[in-house]
Amino acid sequence: MSARRSLATLLGATAIAGCSVVLGIDADYVEDPQAGALAAEGGLDGGKSSADGEAGPCSGHLCNGICLPGTACDDCKGAPLFCDETHACVSACASCDGGSVECWTCKPSPSGSCHSERDAYCLRSTYTRCPCDDGGVAQCPGQSQVCTSDRCETCGYWGTGGKTCKSGPACSSSSKSCGN
Repeated sequence: MSARRSLATLLGATAIAGCSVVLGIDADYVEDPQAGALAAEGGLDGGKSSADGEAGPCSGHLCNGICLPGTACDDCKGAPLFCDETHACVSACASCDGGSVECWTCKPSPSGSCHSERDAYCLRSTYTRCPCDDGGVAQCPGQSQVCTSDRCETCGYWGTGGKTCKSGPACSSSSKSCGN
């Protein structure tokens, strides 16, 4: 009888473990905010997070120390930018290691991310840009964006030099920053 019970226990444990693979449950997802805060140990710019408090990478995004699924920080109040290097949600790209270029896409709603100049898709590729009226830079979601004739562009993209950034100063296309 104990052999049957052991076999049943083994099969039950195997089935439960298999469910996480089949259902796509993310082992890095943290539901308990207190556990997430302890796991992060670095606040918004930390790179540690796992459900059991062990140091490890977050496969999603770190919002206020909690590892959440996905790579969009739209749901992270006060830190809407996804740092490509650390997966942390930040309020400004200056706090990202190696990710100082702020990119925004508007499909379906504005979503921001920080990248190194080498990896910044918004400086060279085709993507869904946010709309704006000519000169209406206030309509752009990013602080380092300018409004060209009908769309928001990241400072440093072709033709953005000298235009006013949402943050106020003019864009310097050579430094790919506003006011420098």
